Amino acid sequence: MKVNNISMNKLINLYDRKNQYNNTKKSTLERDRIELSDIGKKLSVENRNEIIDKERENRIREIKNQIEKGTYNRDSRLIAEKILDNIKGKNI
Repeated sequence: MKVNNISMNKLINLYDRKNQYNNTKKSTLERDRIELSDIGKKLSVENRNEIIDKERENRIREIKNQIEKGTYNRDSRLIAEKILDNIKGKNI
């Protein structure tokens, strides 16, 4: 087999194109990732808890205002059922 300069160049070009394709394919498959540190996770949980606490405080404040105005009404039957469930050990 006779190998001349033109054939060798074609082989090199073909090899280079294949490598470029493989490198491009690998780079498109890799995705950016974000990992939160333990401190970041704790801060996220604490932030969520603060939001829940604020919502709870707002709800309590609303109920207190309704009680003071005399507009707070709840179904007495439902309250009695919950009290009995609690006594029986069927915690809410």
